[in-house]
Amino acid sequence: MKRRRGFTLVEIMAGAVLFSLVFLGYGALLISGLKSFTRTANDVTVTNPNAQAMRRVADALRPGVNVTILNSGTKITFNNAALSSIVDPVTGEKEVATPIVSDGVARGYNVDFTAGTLTDLATNRVLVKNIIGTDPLPGSSQYNQAYAPFSFSTVGGYKAVTINLITQVGSGGTSKGTVRYQRLKNAVMLRES
Repeated sequence: MKRRRGFTLVEIMAGAVLFSLVFLGYGALLISGLKSFTRTANDVTVTNPNAQAMRRVADALRPGVNVTILNSGTKITFNNAALSSIVDPVTGEKEVATPIVSDGVARGYNVDFTAGTLTDLATNRVLVKNIIGTDPLPGSSQYNQAYAPFSFSTVGGYKAVTINLITQVGSGGTSKGTVRYQRLKNAVMLRES
């Protein structure tokens, strides 16, 4: 008996099922990769500018004197230490006057939870965006509670200011990874201590 050329219906169906399974597997892998890429891109979006702004605030606070925290920790005001009129012969720069006194220039930062921003009070420039007012991380000791962005603390025997900000990127939704959070925390030892 002569065999006919071509495939039987069973062979075609089996091939179609195998092709479909492979295609669906590649599709699932692609979707998973895109979700991971989106999460990573959101992390970079929220982390980099906010970390740079946090460093700017910490660098501005470090030489601060007459530091005052107001409005339940959402506003901080300070002055910098005055410089002496004599130029240091070794460094070529003016050193901090002794005893330490204020330069008289008001500086400060304000966190507005409604707008979700940290603003430089001297320039009205927004430094950090997407700040949220409650701690969303279940493992935190302050879970679902309001927190103070600025607070006094002690590092060793020195007076310090702790800066604590939680930022969010993305909108609420049921899809895992839609909302990403970034906790920014820094302790700054003050010159006046």
